[in-house]
Amino acid sequence: LDMRQDLGGAERAYRESLAINRQLLGDEHPTIATNLNNLAFTVYARGNHAEGIDLLRQALEMRRRVLGPEHPAVAGNATSLAYWLVDEGALDQASRLVEEGLAIRTKVLGPDHPQVAGTLTVKASLRLAQRRYEDARQLAVEARSILLAADLPDDSWQVAAAKATEGAALTGLRRYADAEPLLTSSLPSLAGSPIPGLEQKGRSRLVDLYVAWGEPAKAERYR
Repeated sequence: LDMRQDLGGAERAYRESLAINRQLLGDEHPTIATNLNNLAFTVYARGNHAEGIDLLRQALEMRRRVLGPEHPAVAGNATSLAYWLVDEGALDQASRLVEEGLAIRTKVLGPDHPQVAGTLTVKASLRLAQRRYEDARQLAVEARSILLAADLPDDSWQVAAAKATEGAALTGLRRYADAEPLLTSSLPSLAGSPIPGLEQKGRSRLVDLYVAWGEPAKAERYR
């Protein structure tokens, strides 16, 4: 079931799977954590952010208990939850989680792993929210460098996310001409991302660029 094509159907399927697996496996099992994770992303994509965040917290806490505090799946949940909490304005919580995810992924996977780059991109988004634009730019540049060195294509959604974050940082630095090609070229690839709302965020960043640049007509194209 493609959750992007049928979010309602995906949510029903994930809730049913969670209920069945709880009956079969109990409440503390890696499969239950995976079910909670999948349901969290679907619920969040449907716009119920509060429930999505709560479900992802449950998945993270369970994975810490049943898999151990340094498991890559713990890092993945911590990174995703940090990303959502940045959007909710819970920056202190997001900061703790992104550092947890980055420490685990760097230790377990090595500093040049694409998943480390993913967490760096989330950390860059956090720095954007904190208006630390040069820090955000540097983190996004580092993330993109790691991804390209790992042979991910320039049009992959992961590279596009790093480029878009770099573009947003350049907007904050008032380097509008440098920001524009990064933001526009990344947008098509963001449409293929499994991360809920990433394409919309790319569009919002373009609107922010053109508003700041004094180009309202161009901003309207992306609203």
